[in-house]
Amino acid sequence: MNTIEISKIHIGSRQRKAFDETSLVELAHSIVKRGLLHAPVVRKSGKDGRKLILVAGERRLRAMKQIHEAHESLTLTYNGELIPQDHTPYILITSTDEISIRETELEENLIREDLTWQERISALEELHTLRKAQNGGHTVSDTAREIAGKTNDTTPTAAIHNVTVVRKEIARANIIAPFLNDPDVANAKSASRAFGIVSAKLETEFMAELRSRGEMGITDHELIHGDLRDELKKLPEEKFSCIIADPPYGIGANQFGDNARFTHRYKDDSIHALELIRNLSGQASRITEEEAHMYIFCDIDLFITIREMINDSKEWNCWRTPIIWAKGSGHAPQQSSGLQRTYELILLAIKGKKPFALPHRDIIEIPLSRDQLHAAAKPPQLYAELLSRSCIPGDRVLDPCCGSGPIFSAAKIIGVIATGIELDKEWLDTARIRIYPDE
Repeated sequence: MNTIEISKIHIGSRQRKAFDETSLVELAHSIVKRGLLHAPVVRKSGKDGRKLILVAGERRLRAMKQIHEAHESLTLTYNGELIPQDHTPYILITSTDEISIRETELEENLIREDLTWQERISALEELHTLRKAQNGGHTVSDTAREIAGKTNDTTPTAAIHNVTVVRKEIARANIIAPFLNDPDVANAKSASRAFGIVSAKLETEFMAELRSRGEMGITDHELIHGDLRDELKKLPEEKFSCIIADPPYGIGANQFGDNARFTHRYKDDSIHALELIRNLSGQASRITEEEAHMYIFCDIDLFITIREMINDSKEWNCWRTPIIWAKGSGHAPQQSSGLQRTYELILLAIKGKKPFALPHRDIIEIPLSRDQLHAAAKPPQLYAELLSRSCIPGDRVLDPCCGSGPIFSAAKIIGVIATGIELDKEWLDTARIRIYPDE
């Protein structure tokens, strides 16, 4: 057993800043009764290697120091051996890998006792950052499983619960940690309250960024005249972080009859609709970033077919159920003898593990525009809602069948850069007006 005087171990700058005195007393009683179960971990430092720096176990050092100061004649044990007065046994790490040393301390704190919420947020964020530095493919779930897997309760139900809880903590920690020097955030009573404060600050910054972009008057939006089956092949690789597609539904809408103002000037049978989506699916992986989202408006009859088609690409995973757009009013296929269709379906596909900033409802209630220009046009506010879930200002987005161009109006709201493809020249001109309203 290697031992050293407690006072000769150098503590240095540590993750833990606050210690609960009641908890330290309980730990001291446990050490007196059961002996020291785990020796503190140290590493050598200095030119001669004689200086020992603490890596993990500061609570144990503090508890043992309290015991020795209060009971000079009391003997403590470690692995059945007596510990000299005012000394502590130690485990020496010989590796000079600073990342491994730091990880040891972080894991020690996270697993053995709750820190203050501020310290726990910092530890979670730093540990996950270190893990990603060692392995670029390491995910939040991977870090959560490592931490949860070292807890005492290993029953399957508890394990799943622990991973879920820790994963949520890490995701929030990554958002909160950069703001811990902000007094408003640091003084919050809980991590949940801090998250709310940070969210509000981010929203304020986001809106300021949008206003700034609007004032600069800069636009890189691109409008392409052509067939998506041809034009998608010409787009560069890994350009877009999100795709919103509103292709024909394959329900013969061009044969519904005109409602005085609107016409469907595109082919709308299921064979044509699936051909367009098959072309989009074939190019989507190539033209999107490593992590991306894709939204596809579709009819219920084709939803499962489209979902399976996109899942077959291997790089995309479709959400099993659709997002519902509740539009308030709609078409009555059988007039007075049937129901009015007041909702539409949106398929969500995720590439890689692209996250959402927050959980979102799968029902979006935005009324259908009364002055829409295109028979199947979607409100720009609907596009803006979808883009806000998946994008940050400056991202590039694609609408491969953009119609009258709601994607461009939505892009201005969110602060993203849009590319639209449209075959019909009349709708192309309408979309151009959305980009350049003053021309």
